[in-house]
Amino acid sequence: MGFNPNAELEAIARLRKPFSPSLGLSIAPHDTPHYEGTGGVFLRLSSDPSDKRVFLLTCAHVARPPPVFPNEAYTRKWTSQPREDVVLLGSATYSKSVGDIMKLIGNETKSIAAWESSLSRIPAQTNDEPSSRTDRRNELVGLIDKAKKTITAADELHTAVTKSYTFTGSRTLGFVYHSAEIEVGEDGYMYDWALIQLDADKLEAANFQGNKLYVGTSVLLILVFALLSL
Repeated sequence: MGFNPNAELEAIARLRKPFSPSLGLSIAPHDTPHYEGTGGVFLRLSSDPSDKRVFLLTCAHVARPPPVFPNEAYTRKWTSQPREDVVLLGSATYSKSVGDIMKLIGNETKSIAAWESSLSRIPAQTNDEPSSRTDRRNELVGLIDKAKKTITAADELHTAVTKSYTFTGSRTLGFVYHSAEIEVGEDGYMYDWALIQLDADKLEAANFQGNKLYVGTSVLLILVFALLSL
């Protein structure tokens, strides 16, 4: 799902973000979606302009959970090898993200009822009424109008999400390209990393934010430029 937080209501942007390839994205192995983790940064492995592949850096224990996979290095060198697919949103995170949409709709509905109740207690407008009363009336009308627009947008998002992303396979993001053996190196540091190769058709070029982190009311650019050689 594309993501442009500057083009929609802030509340809806927060709800849409989990369903988009934006940094901090929640991922999980397709076959074991209850083992969930996070993708950290997007990379390219070559400066060759013809190499359009995009990779997501994550932990090896996320890409190939130790309870399921042996702790050994793995690389998908040939297209004839079976894919170890990785999905956007594991089971728990998907359910929570959908639940957050419904929670927002419920909260906005309650707010509308409260604001309409307050509005009904304000006397009908007159030419000589205090400006404070006019301001309060306009404030309540504005809040109700915004909440209704938010509910409409959230309902449309909920329909799109449940229609297109309910099944685990419909959230496939890519596949494990390389997963390192989890070990402590001679330098004393833990080595626990993996690269997920993203399916090109899962990235909407016009809306793909790359290495930008959504922080609420804006998109913060993370200055990370990496060229990794395996």
